[in-house]
Amino acid sequence: MFYKVYADLKKRKTKRTSHVFFRIFLPTLLLFTTASCIQVIHAENGAIKINGSSIPPSISKIKLKTTFRLLDIVGRVTDTSGIALSDVTVTIKDTRIGTATNSSGQYSLSDVNETATLVFSYVGYTTQEIPVEGRSRIDVVMRTVEDSLNAVIINVGYGRQRREFLTSSVSTVSGAELVKAPVPNISTALKGQLAGLVAIQSSGKPGSDGASLNIRGTGTYTGQTAPLIMVDGIARDTYDDIDPNEVETISILKDAAATSVFGVRGANGVILITTKRGQNSTSPSINFTGQTARSSFTNLPRFVNSYEYATLLNEQALGDYWVKHAKDPDIKTWEDFVRKRDANWRTDGAINFSDNDLRYFQNAHTPTLANGERNPWYDPYFHPDTDWKKMLFRDATSTSQANVNMRGGSKAMRY
Repeated sequence: MFYKVYADLKKRKTKRTSHVFFRIFLPTLLLFTTASCIQVIHAENGAIKINGSSIPPSISKIKLKTTFRLLDIVGRVTDTSGIALSDVTVTIKDTRIGTATNSSGQYSLSDVNETATLVFSYVGYTTQEIPVEGRSRIDVVMRTVEDSLNAVIINVGYGRQRREFLTSSVSTVSGAELVKAPVPNISTALKGQLAGLVAIQSSGKPGSDGASLNIRGTGTYTGQTAPLIMVDGIARDTYDDIDPNEVETISILKDAAATSVFGVRGANGVILITTKRGQNSTSPSINFTGQTARSSFTNLPRFVNSYEYATLLNEQALGDYWVKHAKDPDIKTWEDFVRKRDANWRTDGAINFSDNDLRYFQNAHTPTLANGERNPWYDPYFHPDTDWKKMLFRDATSTSQANVNMRGGSKAMRY
């Protein structure tokens, strides 16, 4: 901190008068300089010295004017577990100058007075005021508020409401929680995130692996049975085309009190999706998110081969013959039935394979005999044994996703 001293000179008639003046003025001056941590002004033998140089007692008034340094301040904001907090608001107290932390918890402010105070605020955490005191780096640990639930703002219908005043049944999840799951669509990411939301994924086919959502079951059994979807206040037919990285919050309205504003269309519940918007900051915030996941079958059944399949069909044909001909008039005993079945079951109309077919299937993977000669029972074209599971699926596959977002703006424009 730098100090400039200005003095107004005024003549005194007598030396005694001057001494009386300094005895009155000096305690006030010393009190002021001590509070400002100024050590360059002191009194010695009735005279005031500034930076070691004496000033005659003819000085009647001394004024101090301070000049402060401007600093560029950087830092990182984390919670008590050491996890970086994004979108924490960092402002200079009593001004409108501020910024927000990025996804790594980093922030920066330029041209900050060294005597200023920084204010750190975030929903659910205690607001902190930290003096700069000439430092160029200030790291902050945010601590949660015990009643943070009451400070959360919930999207309800076409408006917003504090949780402490909320009487309807509403559940909310933030976009930061959705991107933790390495899935490409919102419906799959919502599984297990919200109470009362049932997500059923009927297929794992890439591009068609979205889940169907129900809120507290199905309220209507004809027509539209899915919940009403509202994206930034506009009704949509689907939501899987929205990137989870662009979502700020998702709220579901579950009871009649919460969905009454939507009328009949809210009979099956309402899903409110709020996307991210620009923020007023001195510099743009660029966030990069990268994910890599490895997927595999949890349980893949073993299928029969061609020989086993043909054998089972023959057993089915034998069983069907009993169903069709057990009460034929020419059958008196079990021996009569067996004799008739063995003679006619292959030509009775049921699908079956001959003994030669079964032998071909048994040799589907043996093109040559043990002596090196060609196997006459090897017929890969008309009697194949193809493992379609092995040909169509891999044991595991990887999924990668990368996303870059930039947020910022000013009073006139946000992006």
